[in-house]
Amino acid sequence: MENEKQWYTTMEAAKAIEVSQSWIIKMIQDGKIPFVWFGGRRKIKAETVEELRTNGSK
Repeated sequence: MENEKQWYTTMEAAKAIEVSQSWIIKMIQDGKIPFVWFGGRRKIKAETVEELRTNGSK
């Protein structure tokens, strides 16, 4: 369980959800996807990525 990914970069999230990285960034900028800054990169919680993957990215 410790090896499970807890945070995704925008590129990793885009690949997991099968959308473009620019779509992820736009959703972040529009306040539709919560994120935090880690080391100069936007990071998205794994739970959020899984929810988007399960419920669709619309």
